[in-house]
Amino acid sequence: MQIGNRQFKPDPVVSLAYFVVLAGLLALGSWQWSRAAQKQHTIDSAANATAQSAVSLHEFDTESLTDSPVQITVAGHWQPQWQFLWDNRVHKGMAGFEAISVFISDNGQALLVNRGWVPPGQSRSDLPVVTLDAVVAAQKITLQGLLTTPSRGLVGGSAIHDQTTWPMLLQYFDYELIARVIGQPVTPAVLQLSAESQHSLGEQMYVSNWQAVAGLPPIRHIGYSVQWFAMALMLTLLFIFYNLKKIED
Repeated sequence: MQIGNRQFKPDPVVSLAYFVVLAGLLALGSWQWSRAAQKQHTIDSAANATAQSAVSLHEFDTESLTDSPVQITVAGHWQPQWQFLWDNRVHKGMAGFEAISVFISDNGQALLVNRGWVPPGQSRSDLPVVTLDAVVAAQKITLQGLLTTPSRGLVGGSAIHDQTTWPMLLQYFDYELIARVIGQPVTPAVLQLSAESQHSLGEQMYVSNWQAVAGLPPIRHIGYSVQWFAMALMLTLLFIFYNLKKIED
């Protein structure tokens, strides 16, 4: 192809390398853009659910749960004998745990409730104490919050390693395994308490650490996407520039 007094005639091997790298850059840019859209959708869904009136847990079909949170209210009792520590939860740059307690509703549904973030001990074997106060555990209370389905992420292996003592370390939410551990079915979701319910728990509530999306916010994904697309554009300009040869008389 001739452009003015120059001819565009790239080497086949160079062209192949260009198209391979270009495809990779465009794929990475598209992936980051889609991640931004997914996370923004999750944030919007959580905000929308918070603004909606709460529905009773026993009236809600938990089998229809999706990635979009639902605001619910549930009355019942804590089960102080069952406490989990959700591992590798970061708060202000520090990795710790989130205390996950079992709550039994009036109609017998077992529900996992996030009581907040706690810092780690001096070692991995020195687990924080997250025992519920006996007086609080004996009282019937009503909780309200967002029913969520936390992502497993990139964690592999079993959700609960060989452990027989409480609290148990939890790598991710395997609801069937948790049900076997406590000996009864578990609602396949985690309740993130509202500010009002957190306040009512007093010292039984730890540091509120839940966010609608984990990791990078949408704007960071968009920034990375723009960078990948800009690199693809720069690569294309360089490919064209270095393969335009001046036609000799």
